[in-house]
Amino acid sequence: MDLAKEIGKRLGMEVKIEALEFDSLIASLKQGKIDAVIACMSPMPEKYNFAV
Repeated sequence: MDLAKEIGKRLGMEVKIEALEFDSLIASLKQGKIDAVIACMSPMPEKYNFAV
């Protein structure tokens, strides 16, 4: 959330943070319901060899 707030601050825009289901994010963007997506992911040891 800090990242989203800082981006909004630097752009001079109001930031409203909403929790949405992950599967609905792209559809919400396409429908104009939201303007941006900043998602958080937690590290999973079994994925360490795949992602940094």
